[in-house]
Amino acid sequence: MTLSHFSDNVTDAQDSYRQLLEESIISHLGFCALRGWTPADLRHEFSADIDPLLFHALPEIAYSCSDEMYTLWVNGTRAAETSHLPVMTLEKILTELPKLSTLPDWAMLAELHALDNQDTSPMTPAQAKAHHRITALLKKAESTNFEEEAEALILKAETLRQQYRIESLLINSYDQDVQARSSTIRASRVYLEAPWIRHQYKLLNAIARVHSSEALLITKSGICTLFGEQDDVAHIIDLFNSLNRQRAHFMKTSAGARIAQLNGETSSYRRSFMISYASQISRLLISAKEDAFNELAGQAPLAHSAIVPVLENRSVRSKEALKETFPNMRTMTFKSTNRRGIIDGFNAANESHLGGESASLEDSTFMF
Repeated sequence: MTLSHFSDNVTDAQDSYRQLLEESIISHLGFCALRGWTPADLRHEFSADIDPLLFHALPEIAYSCSDEMYTLWVNGTRAAETSHLPVMTLEKILTELPKLSTLPDWAMLAELHALDNQDTSPMTPAQAKAHHRITALLKKAESTNFEEEAEALILKAETLRQQYRIESLLINSYDQDVQARSSTIRASRVYLEAPWIRHQYKLLNAIARVHSSEALLITKSGICTLFGEQDDVAHIIDLFNSLNRQRAHFMKTSAGARIAQLNGETSSYRRSFMISYASQISRLLISAKEDAFNELAGQAPLAHSAIVPVLENRSVRSKEALKETFPNMRTMTFKSTNRRGIIDGFNAANESHLGGESASLEDSTFMF
């Protein structure tokens, strides 16, 4: 046998092995879809490397899964830059896929019910203006290096959001059909990137509970589910993304960060910083919420009496959806050990500003 023939045989063997790996992965992807995994979930778990395999798995999904899950896959797959992945990447994916647990909330995902939300009442000009102002305030808060200014901007944004929320509830209260549609509890995904996934989730959970919603960390890789009314959830995600970016900035630039680095205490400092930050953000959000509703109670007591039970009901139904979908949740405990981190986290939150509900901020729930 010549060297050329030997090389051809090796190449053929590698191609056959790669094809076998790809076929096995595609088969496993069908099982993953049956267990509730969407393309976005799998992309977060394995990075965009898995995109070509997700696309090639579509016939398998169409054959083995429901129309609803197939819709999620059709909408969630995307073109990939390459069609051939390294053998080592394929082997890693094939090893990890069978370890993925079931995600039972997929049938509640908001994107499956997008048509249900299309005929809700559009924003009034005043509401649209408020929405743009909230977005602008959050962006400005992220652009400043002054904690006091960031705090004031975020507090203003949250106060404006609560006022907008009240106005929406009052408008929808005159239309029972709109009210029923707008108060439907759905599930939405939030994907957290390492490091500090658990502590980012703590912040997300604090924000969610202020807005009558519930968050759950369902994988170690950072896949979270938010249960809530979709207008609330959209604001939660926007607010969390802004505050989480500010958290990352202040955690590295606050007064004690350099000292902690010199003392070899960076990990304990950042851990304590993030716990304190989330707790204080919750208090600030609660304050903004209470101010808005106290003002409403003083100006329109009947409207206040009508709206409060609606929001309380949303909160109850979000908790029920969480417990019914994930009955085997466990409690996650956070501990602070670095005093400087606690102080700096508190101050940074005040420079970002928010507020939470009657959430137990020392404990959070998770699934895995």
